[in-house]
Amino acid sequence: MGGITDLDSLRRAMAENAGQPEGPARNARAERLRLEAERLNVPLAVIEALGHRLTVDNYGSEKAKMFVPFARLPRLWDERPEDFDAYETHSLHWVSEWMPAGMLDQPHVPLASVEKWLGETEHRYRLVGHSERAVRGAEFSVAAHIGDVRRAERAYAAWLAADRDSMADCPAYEPHGQGRWQAGTGRARGGGAPAEGPGGTGTGARSGAGAGTGGRPDPWGAAGPVGGHSTPMSSRAPCRPPWYATVSTAR
Repeated sequence: MGGITDLDSLRRAMAENAGQPEGPARNARAERLRLEAERLNVPLAVIEALGHRLTVDNYGSEKAKMFVPFARLPRLWDERPEDFDAYETHSLHWVSEWMPAGMLDQPHVPLASVEKWLGETEHRYRLVGHSERAVRGAEFSVAAHIGDVRRAERAYAAWLAADRDSMADCPAYEPHGQGRWQAGTGRARGGGAPAEGPGGTGTGARSGAGAGTGGRPDPWGAAGPVGGHSTPMSSRAPCRPPWYATVSTAR
């Protein structure tokens, strides 16, 4: 890999690193690329490098480390949202909705931290005008995981009632978690069905590696909570390709 002199060379290096076999060497290279990005004095370069490191951590054997770059990305957004282009803005908010449920898979993350991230995600969604649908789905996953049935019921109802927007999980996957909850609570015997199915309307998740801004893949693609059980992000059937898993120099 050549030297990192600008954003384009950083993107080429990240794309090359993303194609390497999973393991400590790839993860270490992602961290070195992050340090190189810091030296460029280009805010967008740092944002993309943090996203790259987050991805290789998540889709590898060092998943617990992904919370370090993730914790910084929302802080950068809070301080200077104008540093994020449309793609990174969408990516940040898309990943944020799944991170609280992803934290449930990590025993070293206290529940208080999970609740904190959930609350911050709700606040950011409100500020930018997103529907609460994705946040309520994430809250439902957390509540069901800890056995708070009343909270889970409230979050479930709010999840179904909220409008779909670009942050909502894809209509092919979302009914899966809803259906499992209905089956588990006995609603399925009454013929109840999720409000929307694979053929439903709404913006939903876009499919395909070219659906993202500037020809890059859509963000992350970790599917959501399943019947109140948070499954590891890398094992979920994705509705979208992984965030930053491949990096294109096209903008």
